[in-house]
Amino acid sequence: MAKRSTIGVNPLDAQVQDNPLEAVVSGAGAQARGGQAAAELARETRERLQELESVLAACRQEIARLRGEMTSLRGDLSLAKNAQTQAQAAVPLLKEEVARLQGELTQLKADLGGVRADLTRLKSVPSDIPWWLGGGKKKA
Repeated sequence: MAKRSTIGVNPLDAQVQDNPLEAVVSGAGAQARGGQAAAELARETRERLQELESVLAACRQEIARLRGEMTSLRGDLSLAKNAQTQAQAAVPLLKEEVARLQGELTQLKADLGGVRADLTRLKSVPSDIPWWLGGGKKKA
C-alpha cells in the first residue's frame, strides 16, 4: 500500500488567509473624513455626556425623593398596623358590650310591655274625672 501524504498533518492547522475586505483603507479621503469626523464626534460626545450627566443627576434626585416617600409610607404602614392591632383587641370587648346592651334592651321591652298593660288596665277602670279632662266614660 502506498503512503498517504496527509497522515500526521491536520488540515485544520492551516493558517487562514486574511480577508481583503477587512483591511484598513488608508488614503487622503479617509483621513479628511476621519479627521473631521473625529472633531465632530468629540464635540457630540461631550454634549451627549453632559446631557446624560444631567439626566443622571435628575434620576438621583428622584430616587432620593422616592426613598423619602417610601420611609414616610413605611411609618404610616406601621401606624396602621398598630391601629389594626388595637382595633382587633377591642372587638371582643365590643361584642360583650353589645350582648349586655341587647340584654338590657330585652328587659326594657319587657318593662314597656308591663307599663302598656298597666295603662290599658287603668283606662278600663271607671273614673270620676270628666272625659274632657282625660277621664274615661263612667261604666256602671
